[in-house]
Parts: sequence; C-alpha cells; structure tokens
Amino acid sequence: MTPDGSKSLPNKRYYDIFSWFITQFAFCFVTTPFILLTLSDSIRAWAAVWFYAIIGVSISGAFTLSPGKRWIQRKLKARGQRPSMQRQESLESLAGATLGVPLDPGVEFDEMVDEIVEEVRKRRGGKPLPNPAEVRRQVERTLSEKASAAREVLGPESEKAKAI
Repeated sequence: MTPDGSKSLPNKRYYDIFSWFITQFAFCFVTTPFILLTLSDSIRAWAAVWFYAIIGVSISGAFTLSPGKRWIQRKLKARGQRPSMQRQESLESLAGATLGVPLDPGVEFDEMVDEIVEEVRKRRGGKPLPNPAEVRRQVERTLSEKASAAREVLGPESEKAKAI
C-alpha cells in the first residue's frame, strides 16, 4: 500500500498470488494427518515433502529474531508514515451485553415469540391460532398414539415396551 493507505503498489498482485499459494501449501501440509489418520503415515508424508511448512515457519521466525527485523523496520520507515486511523468504539460493546447474551433474555425471547406468532398468522391468512392448552392436548394425544403403536410393534413382553 502507499504510505497514505489509499492505493496498492504495482507488485501487490504478485504478493497476493504468492501468499495464496503459500497458504494453500500450508493447509495441505497441516491437514494431511486428518486424511491419513496415523502418526507414522503423517510423518512419512511430511518427510516426503521435506517438512516444508515446519522449515518455512522456522525460517520466518528466525528471520524476525535476526538483524533482518531491523532491515524490514528501516524499509518501512523509508516508505513514510503509517496512515492515520482512529479507533472507533462499537455501539454493541457499549450496550453491556456479555458474549452475545442480551441484558434481558426474557424480553428478547418474548419478542422472538411475538415475531413467530405474527409470521404464523400471516401464513394462515388471518385465521385464529389455536389455544396453547389445546395445542398441548393435541401433542400429548399424538405422543400417546405413537407410544401405543411402538408398544404393539415391540410386543407386551418386551422390556422396551414397558419403559415406553
């Protein structure tokens, strides 16, 4: 990127292609054990490709611990100042919710139920919804019918039929 962060440099396309290939090769290396499913086969496969990912990461880490780090820092300083960016607080972080859990889950649940009821009304064409107690009785009736059918299939002597 240019020092002001507005445009890409001419070599960015080459960098992107190179990075894509390196990422694909690293994924291939890392996922090999999940395909082979044994440690000995995985090590044999990695040895066949000379442990390229482990060696590459080691070389990169050693480079950043060597005088190469100062060389990169000098190059970056020579390019100019970093683009000025200001951190902005997210409005969600100010609401007080923790880990995505709303402050009042009951209100959220009630709103969700109201939305579902409204959607069901729309789909039924304005017909009245059944009474919750009626729905409960219907569910209990259906479950008892299915349990009776299961008992008939399993037979009266079966322990499973007694448990149902």
